[in-house]
Amino acid sequence: MFQKTGSCFVPVLKQITWNIRDPMASLLFRLALISFVVKTVLKAGTVIPELGYAVFGLRPIIIGFLHLVFLGLVSFYILSEYIRRQVLDTGKALSRNAINGFIVSVVARETILPVQGIGLPGGLSSPLFN
Repeated sequence: MFQKTGSCFVPVLKQITWNIRDPMASLLFRLALISFVVKTVLKAGTVIPELGYAVFGLRPIIIGFLHLVFLGLVSFYILSEYIRRQVLDTGKALSRNAINGFIVSVVARETILPVQGIGLPGGLSSPLFN
C-alpha cells in the first residue's frame, strides 16, 4: 500500500531513456546526473558540522549550491530533453555554439564559487568582497 520513503526515485530513474542518440543530448544528460550526484553528496555531507556551515553559512557556497541545482541539474536536463525530442536542432552551428557556451559558463561558475567560498573562512578571498 505505502512505498518506503526514498524508494520512489528508482522507478523513475529506470524509465529514463539511456540510449540517447544525439551526442549533445547525451552530454547534457550526463552533466545533469553528475550535478545530481554532487548535490546529493553535498546535502548528505551536511551532517558534518563544518561542511554544514560551509554549505549553508557562506554566501558564495550557497549561491554555488543553488546554481548547481538550477543550472546544473534542471537546465542541463531540460536542454537534453529538448534535443532528444527534437525541439532544439543541434545540427545548426548557432545552437551548438550556444549550448557549448552555456556548458562552459556553468562549469566555470561552479568552479569559481566554491573556490571563493573556501577562501572566506581563512581570509584568503578577495578584499573586494565582504
